[in-house]
Amino acid sequence: GMPLKVVVELQIHAVSCPGVYLTEKNDVYLTVCLLGQCKETDCIPPVFPLLFHEKMWFEKVFENATDPITVVERLEKNVAKFRLAELIPSDGKELAFYETNTRYFLFPEPKLTPSYPGVDRELLMNIHPSFPGIAPKLEFSTRTTITELPLLSSKLYSDRNKIKFQRLPSTTPEKRSISPVQHKAAKSCKRLSRSFESCSASPSSRRRLHEVCRDKHQPSSSLRGVRVKTEADHRPPFVVRHVDASK
Repeated sequence: GMPLKVVVELQIHAVSCPGVYLTEKNDVYLTVCLLGQCKETDCIPPVFPLLFHEKMWFEKVFENATDPITVVERLEKNVAKFRLAELIPSDGKELAFYETNTRYFLFPEPKLTPSYPGVDRELLMNIHPSFPGIAPKLEFSTRTTITELPLLSSKLYSDRNKIKFQRLPSTTPEKRSISPVQHKAAKSCKRLSRSFESCSASPSSRRRLHEVCRDKHQPSSSLRGVRVKTEADHRPPFVVRHVDASK
């Protein structure tokens, strides 16, 4: 079997917090860490609701897991983190945060349910004692795809990650010493480069997919709804987004 690659498309719609006003006037941003990768939204004015309307892609290759069920089980050991912070010269002042294991974040119910237009998910973030009000609510939607990765592509992917890792130490110290204006400009540049990376990682370009969708006949309760598509099956993939059952 081939290694399996997980691609998560995350749409961050907004962070709402009715009746709450931030006393500081610094711009705010959201940091998302998923599948071992951390990405930031653009900075926006500190007025609720925070309308981010951004899309991010995260990916991870599971070299020794050739079964989608094993992949999802491993996601239990992976932590998904969200951090809402103000843009200030140091690392930023944290306003609210949320952490959970990645499997629960992507599949919070025992079975997946089909989504309808305009129906998304939401979660309550944890706040710090200094936060001036009730807990903010993060509004988002996700789409997860598990793809078979040819062995050659897997090696190239691994080599590319090693190159990126070697460059990190030389760039990390500089980030802590830049001014707010430079920081904002740097975030914009990073946002631009991320958009190109996101386009190349779009799951819609893959033909050999295990789409995560609803399937009542799937025998395993730990991974309901993973459908295997063969190379000969070129029909458009049927994708089901996960929806919060409480809505």
